[in-house]
Amino acid sequence: MGGGPEQFDLVMFGEGVPKVRPGSYYWLDLAARGQSRGFAALAGSAKSGGVLAARDLSGRFLAELGTAQRIAMSVKGRPVFGVDVPEAVDAFRALQACYAGLLQEWKVDPARVVAPALGPATSFSDYPNPGSVFAQLLILPTPPDGSRLPVVPRAPTDWIGSLDYPSEALRQERGGTVVVVLSVDPSGAVGDCRVVVTSQFAPLDEQTCKQMRARARYPKSDSPTLRQAIERVRWVMPRL
Repeated sequence: MGGGPEQFDLVMFGEGVPKVRPGSYYWLDLAARGQSRGFAALAGSAKSGGVLAARDLSGRFLAELGTAQRIAMSVKGRPVFGVDVPEAVDAFRALQACYAGLLQEWKVDPARVVAPALGPATSFSDYPNPGSVFAQLLILPTPPDGSRLPVVPRAPTDWIGSLDYPSEALRQERGGTVVVVLSVDPSGAVGDCRVVVTSQFAPLDEQTCKQMRARARYPKSDSPTLRQAIERVRWVMPRL
């Protein structure tokens, strides 16, 4: 588990788990109570076979995992493999206890935590957190029409992009994961940004907070009480 229930990685390993192409999108289907729910996932594999890491899954996936009996993976509607998870309920309870401990450590009130507005649960907009920022995407050309991202992107996956990768981090080939706690005002804008898990490289931490303050937006509230949000960004250098 990363920054909280809205930032979740699933790692599967063992006999029968296939190698997959890193950095590609897949679907993970959960079978629970006679129903099936699909979730988009960004996948990556280890050098050795039999290990699959599905990155940046949504909080909805974590909630459904608590009652799941089986996880299946598909690409473009074609099943790749499936695995029974009879102990998912116990694992879910352990994750919840872990998260409660993290909130206490980070001085976060669970009653004040807010998440970004989500799109349909069956689309890639189901990602509620910025996810991974890959340095290699910097080589992509500017769109012919010269279009740019809006100043305040609606989708959390657009809050921090590859063009935001700090130049100093690129020169030193540094990456890492940053988890931040944000203060959210009634309008949904971010004020304070506090790093609770550092990347161990200051420019990455600072850039994460800078862009969160500038771009992150949450649902408006009628209460004057400040809310809190927990977000994670994984800065990833390319492996040549």
